[in-house]
Amino acid sequence: NFIKHGKTVQVMSYLVLARKYRPQTFEEVVEQKQVTLTLTNAIKAGRVAHAILFSGPRGTGKTTIARILAKAMNCEKGPTPRPCNVCRSCMEITAGAATDVFEIDGASNNSVDQVRELRENARFMPAHSPYKIYIIDEVHMLSKSAFNALLKTLEEPPPHVMFFFATTEPHKVPVTILSRCQRHDLSYISIDPIVGHLEMICGKEGVKIGKKSLELIARETGGSVRDALSLLDQVMSCSEGEISHDMVLQTLGVLDNDTLFQLSDSVLDRDIKRALEILDNVYRSGHDIKKFYSEVMAHLRNLLVIKIGAGDELSSSIPSSEVKRLEEQAARMSELFLTQALSLMMADEEKVRFSQHPRIVMEMVFVKLAKTARPLPVDMLIKKIDELKNELSSMAPENFSVPEVEPGPLTDEQDTRDKTFHAPHSEGETGPADTGKPAMDVNRVVPGKPDDMPDDKVPKVMGVDRAADWEAILAIIGDKHPLLAANLNNSTLTAVKDNRLEIKVYGSKTNRAILQRKQSLDNLKKICSDFFKKEMEISITYNANDTIGTDATHGNTAATRRRPGPHPMVLEVLDIFGGKIINT
Repeated sequence: NFIKHGKTVQVMSYLVLARKYRPQTFEEVVEQKQVTLTLTNAIKAGRVAHAILFSGPRGTGKTTIARILAKAMNCEKGPTPRPCNVCRSCMEITAGAATDVFEIDGASNNSVDQVRELRENARFMPAHSPYKIYIIDEVHMLSKSAFNALLKTLEEPPPHVMFFFATTEPHKVPVTILSRCQRHDLSYISIDPIVGHLEMICGKEGVKIGKKSLELIARETGGSVRDALSLLDQVMSCSEGEISHDMVLQTLGVLDNDTLFQLSDSVLDRDIKRALEILDNVYRSGHDIKKFYSEVMAHLRNLLVIKIGAGDELSSSIPSSEVKRLEEQAARMSELFLTQALSLMMADEEKVRFSQHPRIVMEMVFVKLAKTARPLPVDMLIKKIDELKNELSSMAPENFSVPEVEPGPLTDEQDTRDKTFHAPHSEGETGPADTGKPAMDVNRVVPGKPDDMPDDKVPKVMGVDRAADWEAILAIIGDKHPLLAANLNNSTLTAVKDNRLEIKVYGSKTNRAILQRKQSLDNLKKICSDFFKKEMEISITYNANDTIGTDATHGNTAATRRRPGPHPMVLEVLDIFGGKIINT
């Protein structure tokens, strides 16, 4: 009250929510159980340190816990983990007027002289409490000389003195101070506990507000209870009755999350027109374009986190109801698309931030996002493949089988031609002169030949080329075993005898060493056996020359072997009409 014009005028003092509902016991502190439980047990055991450092983000309870600890140590019933809050000492600390508890701002009392004065006063006994307690907030703001002046007292304080420090930047506190303190780290508070705390306060204040609005307030504060109470105070002032969600959006100057989901859906559906309409509405609402760009990036990041299976990490910063919406939207997107979208937005972030026309730059970013190829998720691809397999199987005729063709007797003309084929010979024998026609291998296995059919009754195969077979085998080896194929690059298939392949390799000692490995031989044997449809043995001979020369037996040259072999049908025509291939 004060006197004005001879009349007593009553001054109305409003106590903000952050002060009115400040926790007075350890049980009332929102979250931070890792700190409150430790201190409670320390008080019970009589092991409270004389110097304690509370570190953590703003508005998470550092100074509040320091005050509660001071009450617990100086309570008339204490030291007790549950201060009574009715005795003289507790009530003075709650009101901030305790004669034995000194709360000091480190930012404004950081000189060495002020710390020296504190050190001198610390020697005197407390007025009426068991302990003289100094609570120094933002202790990292003290100067280096002030820290040095405090060091000796902190190391060997009087038995009646305790120091409680609070800081948001513990890395700026000297190591010599940290080593003499017991440190307790406070963390950001999850969304759901903050929402529950706000609901409790709204119930006591008689304010009607939806849970969605409270979740928005809690999300905007980033895990700080004090900031959440400050925003709630601001929102409660905008209406005397029920507070609508639109009023909260307008008061806080933020966009509803529905805008982010709608924009993401339009990009995913490649609806460029709809995306530009949403961006236009954001611009007309007066929302900061650069801030909105960051919010979209955070939204895509949340979708990617859920897509890779780390959604539990979001529970501390996003309401549980919103996590479900993110999971539904992420199911429509692939991990590759989200990665590409985030990369594109990060690459153009500086353009949006420093451009004189950020709206145009952002619109072009979302046009590019909408035009980005959208690969389907793996599970959707598998589903489509299964549907295609079922469709193809339903189209296939029942009881489909390939009719078997019985080998018939050879005609005289075919028998005459077969007699001109030259059987493979062993190394060192001299084969017939080259007639210009491809040499045929009569020992090649005929697929489908019955096991009990004599070899002399098997019909001869027309147009078989040993060099072409070897080229085909090398192609298979190249696909499966590139190193083995590289060492067989200068090689020829010299003979096929029953179940035996004879291969000549022209190369260095290194080639020979690699080919003589058991694994190389096993791989080569398996591929050749699969190719000829029967178990084959491999015989390799080596030539000292580094490159393929002319094979005197078969007339094969490196140039001939490296060119793609002619089609078997072409060889059949050449054999029937006695022609030859002319290279131009």
